Formats: sequence, C-alpha cells, structure tokens
Amino acid sequence: MMVFKGYNSRFLNPRVLNALVTTRNPLSLISRTSVQRRCFSSTPPPEFPQEPKSTKQQIISGMVSWKSVLLMVTVSAISLWWVDNKKKEQKKKIYQATSIGTPSIGVPFTLVDHNGIPRTNADFRGKYMFIYFGFTYCPDICPAELEKMARIMDKLQKLGVDKFIQPLFISIDPWRDTVGQTREYIKEFHPSIIGLTGTPGSITKVCKGYRVYVSKNDPLEGNDDNSYLVDHSIFFYFMDRNGKISNFFAKSESEDSVVQKIVDIIEKESKPVVLEEQT
Repeated sequence: MMVFKGYNSRFLNPRVLNALVTTRNPLSLISRTSVQRRCFSSTPPPEFPQEPKSTKQQIISGMVSWKSVLLMVTVSAISLWWVDNKKKEQKKKIYQATSIGTPSIGVPFTLVDHNGIPRTNADFRGKYMFIYFGFTYCPDICPAELEKMARIMDKLQKLGVDKFIQPLFISIDPWRDTVGQTREYIKEFHPSIIGLTGTPGSITKVCKGYRVYVSKNDPLEGNDDNSYLVDHSIFFYFMDRNGKISNFFAKSESEDSVVQKIVDIIEKESKPVVLEEQT
C-alpha cells in the first residue's frame, strides 16, 4: 500500500482513496475530476449587459412616437380652425353692421372718374352699385377680381339685368392712381366699369365709410418710393338703388353664386323705385 505524505486518509472519500492507490499518476485524476465538475456545473453563465441605444437611435425613436404624431395632428387642426374662424369673424362683423339698425356700410362720396369728371354717389341713384376697392399697381389679386367682375357682368347681361347695375372700381391708392393711370387700367377689363380716384382725404373717407381695410407698406428695398404695395380687404359690395348695402361677396364666393344672389335681389325689388332723400 502506497503512503501519501501530506494527505490524511481519514478525510478522503473511499472511492477517491482507492483510485489514488491504483493510479500511477494520482494528480491527473484529481485534475480530471475537477474539470468534469466544472464542465457540468449547475451555476448559470454570467449575463452581459446590452449596449445602450445610440443617441441617434433614441432621437429617431422619439420623433416617430405616437405622442409626437398626435401633437402634430392637433396643432394642424387648431391652425386650420383659427384661420377659418378669422374669416368668418370678418364676414360676421360686416353682416352685423348691416343688420342692426341703420346700415353702417356706405357713405356719400365725391371723387373723380377715369375721364376726369367729378362724380358723387348721387350720380348713381336708381342703379345698383357693384363696387370693388383696389389699386392699379396691384400685381395679382386686383386684376383677378376685376376679371371676375367682368365675367359676372357678362353673365348678368345674358340674363338682361346688367342695365340695372353700375360696376365701380374705387382706388385705395390716390398717390399713384391718377386719372390717366386709372383710365388705362380699367379699359383692360369691362367697358361698363367706371374707375374712381381722388385726393388722399376723399379716398380715406370713402374707405372708412365702406369699412375697407387699407395698409400702405414701405417701398421695396432697392427701389424708388413708388414701389410700395397696399394690403386691403377683398370684397365686392352690392349697394341698393338708394345707396345702402344690399349684400357683399367675399373672394371665395363663386361667380355663379354672386350672379344668382344679385338676380334674386333685383327680382325681389323689381317694383317702382322710390328714391330716398340724400342725407
């Protein structure tokens, strides 16, 4: 029996002791036993932490979240509602002004037509005044609206009611819209349109009387002092044969709708005209 120095046999398992006795290289057995125990260990492998998302991935994930999409939709809906509500408020103010008590739209005026002849509102008594306020240097809106007025007059002519109506173009830019400038401008649209201009004071008075918003902008950079634009409200005013407001039409209203409403007004009032005294 082999004797192993440094080992106390009392603390060795009998099977291990027997293997140590019969094995030429006991240390190799111990080594294999340790390896086998390590290989079949029940201890779970360590968990390694996942790499965090990059800053770019986090930003993209946040951008496409349902909360951000909902916020964008809400903001867009509120913006559209606000714009539509502002338009309705402007039209409602004009309507209220014409529906409570004495109409507050319209005022006596003294201007000059495109032929240099002085004109007052009394000159058009007995006819419906179909009025548009604009300026001859307007780049797009005024020409488009006057073309619309011309087409409306052509349709009214086919219906045989144009003879009761006098279309008027009243300038809001008396500094540049001289008699000659106004004459050259309106001849491009319809032969029945009369252009009216005047002094800054008379134009300011008529604009206030018809509740026309006017704002003169600064001259364009790098150009002369006459290069400015003028912001203004965009409406057609339809005045009755006594010079009082009968209806008004916004830019968004179609030509056919305007024609039909004008025809309805004329048919409703197709009785002998009783002219009221001018105040």
